[in-house]
Amino acid sequence: MQSAVPGMPPLLNGCVEIVLHEARGLPKTDNLGFTEGDPLCMVQDSQKRVLLKTKVVRKTTEPQWEESGIVSLVECGSLTVLIKDSDATSEDLMTKVILKADGKTLRPVLDGIPVTGWIPMDKQKAEVRISIKPLMHRCPGRLGVTNSRFPSNPGCRVTLYQSAHVGGERDYLPYLSQYNGCEGQGIGAKKRHVDPEHAFEADDDAEGARAFNPRNCWEELYVAILEARQFIYVVGWSVFTDVPLLRERDVKVKGYEELDGTKVILGDLFAMKAQEGVKVSVMLWREATSVGNDFASSDGVAGTFSEKTKAFFRSKEPPHVHCKTFLRQSESSMTLNKLCYTHHQKYVVCDAPALSDSRKPRRLIGFIGGIDLTKGRFDTPKKHLWGTADGWHKGDWYQACVPGVDEIDGKEQGCRQPWADIHAKIEGPVVRDLITNFEDRWLKQAGEKWSHALFDVDECDEILPREEDYVQDPDFHESWNVQFLRSIDHNSALNILGVEGGIHNAYDLAIERAERFLYLENQYFMGGSKSWKSHKGANILSNLTSLLAREEVQSINRIPLMIVNRIGRAIRENKRFSAYICIPMFPEGLPESAAMQEIIYWQYNTMEMMYSLIAQIIKNTSTQASPEDYLNFFCLGNREPEGPLAGMGTTSARKDVINNTRRHMIYVHSKMLIADDDYIILGSANINDRSMAGDRDTEVAIGAYQPHHSRANGVKFANGGVQAFRLSVWGEHLNEGGTVNSALYYPESKACVDYVNTKSYKAWKDHAGDLVQKQECHLMKYPIVVNPDGSIRPIQECFPDAPAAKIRGVESATIPDFMTS
Repeated sequence: MQSAVPGMPPLLNGCVEIVLHEARGLPKTDNLGFTEGDPLCMVQDSQKRVLLKTKVVRKTTEPQWEESGIVSLVECGSLTVLIKDSDATSEDLMTKVILKADGKTLRPVLDGIPVTGWIPMDKQKAEVRISIKPLMHRCPGRLGVTNSRFPSNPGCRVTLYQSAHVGGERDYLPYLSQYNGCEGQGIGAKKRHVDPEHAFEADDDAEGARAFNPRNCWEELYVAILEARQFIYVVGWSVFTDVPLLRERDVKVKGYEELDGTKVILGDLFAMKAQEGVKVSVMLWREATSVGNDFASSDGVAGTFSEKTKAFFRSKEPPHVHCKTFLRQSESSMTLNKLCYTHHQKYVVCDAPALSDSRKPRRLIGFIGGIDLTKGRFDTPKKHLWGTADGWHKGDWYQACVPGVDEIDGKEQGCRQPWADIHAKIEGPVVRDLITNFEDRWLKQAGEKWSHALFDVDECDEILPREEDYVQDPDFHESWNVQFLRSIDHNSALNILGVEGGIHNAYDLAIERAERFLYLENQYFMGGSKSWKSHKGANILSNLTSLLAREEVQSINRIPLMIVNRIGRAIRENKRFSAYICIPMFPEGLPESAAMQEIIYWQYNTMEMMYSLIAQIIKNTSTQASPEDYLNFFCLGNREPEGPLAGMGTTSARKDVINNTRRHMIYVHSKMLIADDDYIILGSANINDRSMAGDRDTEVAIGAYQPHHSRANGVKFANGGVQAFRLSVWGEHLNEGGTVNSALYYPESKACVDYVNTKSYKAWKDHAGDLVQKQECHLMKYPIVVNPDGSIRPIQECFPDAPAAKIRGVESATIPDFMTS
């Protein structure tokens, strides 16, 4: 439970169960001492986040609540217990007590010992009885987060997607055919299939068989939408109705043979299903600057189209798609949080045909991950820059990092912004948990008056009950265990007390128990700000009012420190361990802008902190090694020497410069962790406090593994579907072609680290150099130099083609820190 960094004061970290039992001796609430209050109790962490909040007990000085919750503590120096008098308009403080992490009450918790008892408050006779129990993450024989709202579900199936579409570019990916006993999406297969959609190109004994087939995410989503008969739930940060899901080819679905899917946009697809009688409900983040009505229309500052999307569905013939948009928090009053924080969850859930017999009850499937159903997100393994302007991306040309690049009269004016993203299809009992999240959010934010837009899965005889909805026998070697995870609080969903931090807990657990390596792809990577060399910040607005910011840069999630701790343990034990972290070259937006530069600055501080701590451990243990033997950061980029607009740049404007240099970063939008080829986390959550805290952006994820291929089942080297997927992703990033280098099967090895670093450094030189040429591969070393003492410096002052965008970033003097951390 204690702080990860030597020399820091004791801090609480990890999961605890808090029970708020009762109070006694509370003061009366009027000056004469006659009126009893209506008390509720809440617990805050040292950052004033509400962790747990009880119901109100009316007219008493001795309330009994007996309410509990499991909460995640991150670098927490104290807990504050507050009792408030609640009425219709306000909550007034009655009494409180601050419990220091190293104080008498909480000191045992630091050592893993539960505490319970009466605690004096700051009023003369007031006391509160509470219990605090540390919860152990580890559970022998299984993976996943224990003591979580949503359990790990056996008997599931997971299909992993490395982009929105693969199609004809499958041959760009490695050819994985070694047998290891895992079917479907494993490296090798036996012919035992639950349904025909997972058929292989050839028998596993046939010469030239491809055992791992990369799949087409948006094509399979298109089929799922058309095959839905009862309901479709859509949760999105952004859903753009004009996006077509099919680009390369049409896909025929039974009952829709006359439909040309390449000409159908997403909004019309949902509207068509609603008119067929399917209950279609869409729940979106309401960006405050997005407007959509008969008189005005705006995509919003973040380009989410939320109100435009709602207006689109409203304009269709009834029965309508039920589309609601929500601000991040309760809309009873206007606060800055509602303007800054988002509903970032993204998934689709619907009913689907039975696996093998159409006469049997229907089942449930879900699509979850990082790919938004919005403009510009369709991408393929080659990550085209200019070449698809008249093809797949005609009408869907997107660029947010280079000003002036627009599609005018069907012609692009510059380079598109390519995307690297991860998504999954999940089948089995875990899908019910996605439905629960949708319904709890919908009812909390829309209210009971909109309950008619929900579909009662449990009361439908045409859908399998949960206890029968197993896609595969849990004992079958291909079966998956899948757990649904969230970052959310009581403001956004029913049945939550305080803050739910399941995603952060899952990352903590996966990193802590990893034995060989970690591979992370994420849109952002920052945390451990209390350990940065400079973390106070010089922000003017941050010091004006607590409404705008807190005392320090609030990027206190422990993920970077957990990685350092895990590497440190390997160094001290003289064992190999490697961490590979792939992030964007810079955040989406103009890289020289104040907000982007501040995000880059926080990430630079995080990298410097991690390398410095690892270097100190190496020095303390007299190990002959460098920090990059254990930890490496990467980004992705591409260069197209030939094609449309080549050499057409005639001005100093960046879009013209890029038309000449023919390069652009590939924007890493993934939110994925792979540990030991054993366990995978993917979803919508970034590695920053916005995503991990639970009281900022709302997020979802899944944690998944195959027990038959898991170290928890005695397997030394996991070699199932997770490994196959990682090798396919790495094969794409490293341009491995037909086969992957044997070192890539052992990411913890020094040989693998050297191989990846050599190729990625060559790719950076190809990308950043003056000679316009194809890159060695997409994967590039992040442009920093790591010194033996762990200090870092930029490999050059600014990012390519962005002479004002510093690689080390710059802290903003005006943007509140909590917006960028």
